[in-house]
Amino acid sequence: MKLPFLNNKLEKSFIDLPELVLSKSYNNDLTFQYARVYLSNQRQGTSSTKTKGEVRGGGKKPWRQKGTNRARQGSIRSPHWVGGGVAHGPKPKDWRLKITSSMKRKVFLSVFLQKANENRIFVVDFAVFKKPGTKKVYELIKEVIKEDMNKGTVVVLTSGEKNLIKSLRNINNVKTKDVSSVSSFDILQGYIIILTAQGFDNLKSRLVSKPIKIQS
Repeated sequence: MKLPFLNNKLEKSFIDLPELVLSKSYNNDLTFQYARVYLSNQRQGTSSTKTKGEVRGGGKKPWRQKGTNRARQGSIRSPHWVGGGVAHGPKPKDWRLKITSSMKRKVFLSVFLQKANENRIFVVDFAVFKKPGTKKVYELIKEVIKEDMNKGTVVVLTSGEKNLIKSLRNINNVKTKDVSSVSSFDILQGYIIILTAQGFDNLKSRLVSKPIKIQS
C-alpha cells in the first residue's frame, strides 16, 4: 500500500508503507477495548462530597427526643437539613484500567492501516513554512483534503516544526500532535490524518521498531 505524498507545490506522488503495517488487519473488538481503557483513564476521579460526619457542626442534638411535638432529630447536619452532609455522594476513585503494550501496538497499527485504506492519510511537505502563516497553511490543507474543513477533525502529526504548529493552532477543527506521543485514540478521532514529511519518517521508525510508546 502507498500513501499519497504532496510537496509544497501540491505535486502528488506516493510513498510505501512498512510491510509490518500491511501485515495487520483492523480489529474492531480490540479497538473498542482500547477506546474504553483510554477514555476511562482520562477520568480524574477527584469528585468528592462530605457526609454528615464530615460536615462542620451538628455535634449537639437540636432538641430533646420526646415531648416537643416535632420529629426526632439527632443532628442538624443530616442530609435532609440545609447545610447538611450528602448521602451517597461521590468520593475520590481511581478509574484507571490497564491494557498490555502489545495490545496497544496492535491497535495502533490496526487503526493506522484502516485510515490508510479509507484514503484518509496524507503526507505533506511543509518545508516551505519558514515563518508562521495561518492563512497560507489553511489554504494548503484545503487543497490537500479537497473537502469541507468543518466535516471533521483534521489531525496533523508533526515532528517539532514550531512554525507549522504556530500556523495551525488558530484553525478550527485542526489538532496537532507530535508523532512521538500520538495515541491510537488521536488517529481514531481524526477524520483526516496529515503527516509532515519529517513526521512520517519518525512515525515509520516507530511502526517498524519493536518497542513502541503508545499513550493509553
